Amino acid sequence: MAIKIAGTEVVGSLRQPINITDTVGLYTRLSAGAQQLTSNIGNSSLQLNMNTTHRPITDYFTSAQLTGPQTFRLAGAEPGAQMILFIDASTSGHDQTFETVALSGTGGGTIRYPNDTEPDWTLARYWMHCITVWNNSEISIISTSWSS
Repeated sequence: MAIKIAGTEVVGSLRQPINITDTVGLYTRLSAGAQQLTSNIGNSSLQLNMNTTHRPITDYFTSAQLTGPQTFRLAGAEPGAQMILFIDASTSGHDQTFETVALSGTGGGTIRYPNDTEPDWTLARYWMHCITVWNNSEISIISTSWSS
């Protein structure tokens, strides 16, 4: 299922960003490339590097297909880093958990959701998570969901 804004398709049916035009401001790391984490993940913990200095540009748009509950560990929280994560939670609506990891590999920081309410991940199949690192201890996640 594609996502359209004002009639223009901006995310294709394969969850890849397309047609990014008319951006305002200075974007030195804006990329329409996508990287698939793996074809199937689930029942595990996966670390995502949020340190923009040490990750390839394709990591800004990342996708994964879940086969079970999944924990995403957001590591190296560099202020200003952003990532868009596309998830296919399958028709089972697998649960998703986000946690922060300090550069030393231990826990640290806070995940913030709109209205301080974590979504019920099991209610939809497809998810787009917009992840923003505000400072070394605070990450916001704005999630949009839809089903096929």
